[in-house]
Amino acid sequence: MHKTFFVLFLVSTSILPIKPGHAQSLVQEPRVPCTGKVIPAYPSTDQTFATRVWTRDQIPSWMPPACMEWNTLTFDFMLAISGRFTNVDNVADFARRVVSFSTLTKMRYWSVSNDEWRPLFDDAGTLSNIGLESRRNDFTSKDVQSGAQFYYFQDESSPLGPVIFLMTIIERSPKRLIFSSINISPFQVAFFDAVKAGGFDQYYIIQKELGQTWTYYGLVRTKMNHAFLAPSTSSSLNRAFAYFRHIAGFNYESRFPFAKE
Repeated sequence: MHKTFFVLFLVSTSILPIKPGHAQSLVQEPRVPCTGKVIPAYPSTDQTFATRVWTRDQIPSWMPPACMEWNTLTFDFMLAISGRFTNVDNVADFARRVVSFSTLTKMRYWSVSNDEWRPLFDDAGTLSNIGLESRRNDFTSKDVQSGAQFYYFQDESSPLGPVIFLMTIIERSPKRLIFSSINISPFQVAFFDAVKAGGFDQYYIIQKELGQTWTYYGLVRTKMNHAFLAPSTSSSLNRAFAYFRHIAGFNYESRFPFAKE
């Protein structure tokens, strides 16, 4: 059985809480595109992304900027990712993939524990409300407008049960798509609420740079209820890489995994 307990957000997709200890510089705090130059900086290589991980103790004074519309401040772990890719697609194509929640079952990622490519989710789909019994067809790109909200769920191939999320479209324009997501049901493992409702926040910006080049930025924060249930760094990074490629419209297995072990 798959040994990692949490899913990426989605979105989340979907980028997960990460255990500290990943070898990297933690001097700078995360900085999102709406505040200027991003941290981590966008990489120059096509279809790759840069990442940085923090614990609250490492950035105790960090506050989310107002442009993110995050209402709560507490977290234990935070992951920021930035990517750059080339694609002839437009915002409508990205918007369609963002709300095609049932297609998350097609996402494949490199499982470190199993040493193989495998599906990330056993099931996923769109909901009409907060109940799992309200499953419905996916929304379309036309439904993705500034201020729109969508319920969806993800069920990973692990001991974790289905988790319900609420996605909010913060902005949609011809050159930019900004959306966020938060869990409205807990991440449950056996008798434990590993992450309580509202403890898993995701924020993403996809925007046009020049020509057919796009940038991708994501920030995910988690308030753990039981830290011992957090997955490994490598496993979380591979999930983040899978979601990045899902939104960008690339094949999941066409390149080496982001983290091999």
